[in-house]
This record gives sequence, structure tokens and C-alpha cells, in this order.
Amino acid sequence: MKDEAEKLKARWDQFKPRSDALQGDREEMLKAIQFIKEKRLQWQQLSDGREKIEKECGQFGLNPPKLDIIDEIDDDIKQFEDNWLIYEMFNSELDTLAQEEWIVFRSKTYLFDEFLQKWMEKLKTTSQTHMS
Repeated sequence: MKDEAEKLKARWDQFKPRSDALQGDREEMLKAIQFIKEKRLQWQQLSDGREKIEKECGQFGLNPPKLDIIDEIDDDIKQFEDNWLIYEMFNSELDTLAQEEWIVFRSKTYLFDEFLQKWMEKLKTTSQTHMS
């Protein structure tokens, strides 16, 4: 279990999205979001395994092994999720607007203005990150 956690941490530290990815194109940013989601799933599997081990150790009256690295990974991934998933929500809503045909949308450009105002307010009220 500890080896798996160390491997996940090493891969996460090596490949986690860097702030220069913000200067990339949209596809690059979406790949970064997908990577974060994949690592969250891998972390969840480790966390579930840790809970199972702790439960089994409790049944046998043993002290569970220290696996603090799993909590470290969680904290780091959570920080990236807070930053990058904001962009994913923005992008998803923008895609919804982009699906409209221009001939129909041009008479509803106020919707785009409302969209931008909503996101400006949302970003003002959330804590400052390098994404906002």
C-alpha cells in the first residue's frame, strides 16, 4: 500500500499541471483537468484500501500502518481541483452557449453578457487562486 502511494505521489509530483499550462490552449487545459480527475480516482482507491487495512487491523487488535502520504496527496490534489475545476465549470457553461446557432443567438447576445457578469461575480466571491 505504501509503495502504491509513493508511486502515485511521484507521478503526481512529476506530471501535475504547472501554472504555465494556463498559457496553453483550451485542449491543454482540458487535458490537465482530466489528469487531475484520474489522479483523484487513483487516490480514492488508495484511500479505500487504507480504510480496509485500518478496519482489519482493528479487528485483530493491531495498530494500523502510518500512511500519511495518502493525506498529503489528497491535500495537493484538492488544491488543484479547487483551481482547475473552476475553469471546467466555466468552459462547460461556455460550451452550452456556443452550441447555439449564430442566427438564433445574435438576437440574444444579452445572454453572453449575463454569463460574463455571473462569472465575474462568482470569481470575486471565491478565494483568489492563480486561475482567477
